[in-house]
Amino acid sequence: MLKKKGNDYYLVRLEKDKAIPNVYVYSNGVTKPYKTYTDLKDIVMEFPE
Repeated sequence: MLKKKGNDYYLVRLEKDKAIPNVYVYSNGVTKPYKTYTDLKDIVMEFPE
C-alpha cells in the first residue's frame, strides 16, 4: 500500500508472520523506515483511506 503525503510517499508493508505492517517513507529517491507501530489502529488513523 502506497500513500502520498505532501511530497513524500509512504509505503505500508505487511511482512510475513507479522500482524502490524512496517511503514517506510520514500523521499527524494531514498527509502527509509518511517516509524515502528505497535497497534494497527495507529496506522489507520495516520493513513486514512
